[in-house]
Amino acid sequence: MTINELLKKPIEIMLENNVSDDIVQPSDVVSKLLERVARFSDQSALDFLIVYADKVDGNYSAKAVITHKELSALLDLVQAPNNAEKTVQELDLEAKFPLRYWLHKNDPIEKAYNLFKADLTDTIIILDEKEIYVGKVKRNPFVERLKILLS
Repeated sequence: MTINELLKKPIEIMLENNVSDDIVQPSDVVSKLLERVARFSDQSALDFLIVYADKVDGNYSAKAVITHKELSALLDLVQAPNNAEKTVQELDLEAKFPLRYWLHKNDPIEKAYNLFKADLTDTIIILDEKEIYVGKVKRNPFVERLKILLS
């Protein structure tokens, strides 16, 4: 089953495509990145996702991904001296938080299940054929039931 097919079936992981909520762009200042982090302070860790991306022809080309598992490393980076005035591009996020835990939108959903089962990540970003960020699949409170069903 592909991710596109999954959209048509009820399943107990969450698919979202509100990509603009997750994006930080190279020209943004570090304070905007910190605003994104603060936005998640009253939410579940599973909801935390920041995608560093360039806007190309109205779409976002993903370059780096930060989930709650990398949050402490991100905070260490932005709290370094002289980083408050920098742009996000100057932080070199691609090197520190490389694009990982992603799938193409036509990949079998079993790949997402395997990543979740391995407990590598709680959020997987979805890219199209041109590496454009189109959405995310994230673990939700029902993941334990999924583990039972898949075992």
